[in-house]
Formats: sequence, C-alpha cells, structure tokens
Amino acid sequence: MGASNAGYFADFKWWLNFPNDADLNLRLDPWVHLSPGSTVRARIGDAFCAGLGYGGIVNGTTDGMGRPRCQRFAVAIPRSGTLEATISAALYEFDVDIVKPDGTFAAYIGYPYRSGPPVISAPVTAGSVHEIRLAGTPTDFELRTTLR
Repeated sequence: MGASNAGYFADFKWWLNFPNDADLNLRLDPWVHLSPGSTVRARIGDAFCAGLGYGGIVNGTTDGMGRPRCQRFAVAIPRSGTLEATISAALYEFDVDIVKPDGTFAAYIGYPYRSGPPVISAPVTAGSVHEIRLAGTPTDFELRTTLR
C-alpha cells in the first residue's frame, strides 16, 4: 500500500497478509530540498523510509512495518548528466540510494560497503526530481552532491 503527491516524499507499508483492522495511515513528509553541488550535514534518525522495492529490515532499526530509519533529500535536476553523492560519517552502518521520479531505484549501495565511504551516482534528466536516501543506524553524516 502506498501514497504519493507532488512535493512530498512517498510512503509505503508492506504486508504479506493485510489485516482487516489494520491502520492505513500513511505519512507524506514535505520534500527537503538539496541543490546539486551543495553539501549538507544531517542525521539519520527520526524519519522512516519505504518505497518501491525498498523498506526491509536494516540492522533492526525499523518502525515495525519494515521501514528503516532514514534521512532523505529531494534534488531538482537543472540539466541532464550524472548525479553523484559522497557521504562522510563516523559510523557507516546505513544503505544509500538514489530514487527516480517514478519511485524506483536509479542506484543503490548496501551496507557493508566494499571499501571506504560510500559514493553513489546515477544518470539524471533535466527537469526531474530525484531523491537521495540514507537508511539504517541513526548517525550524523555529511552529504556532498555533484552534477556532472
């Protein structure tokens, strides 16, 4: 079950056997905008993320519906190219993805990483809005974006 609306992050809930008396409340949080070429300091913590093909258990930090703790940003793409995100943190126990406007993955890096801090990139089209998400163990991080 999912919901989406322009200007808001989508929300999904996953059930194998949907209970008749289940709570169908979905939460659509307003976009937190981040411009390509900018750097932001933030924290994985209070929000929970889910999406198409996403929302399973990440280090046991879920909300009971399989949605992991996360932080996410909406990036408006001014020109076609490759969106790149580089993340620095003291604790690297989180997944990183870039989500297309249709809610599917453009790129995904799962914890543990092969080596060093995660760097993720995906092709993007002018005029679109992509989402960058970090999901997992609550931690402070720095996210740097580049449009090549």
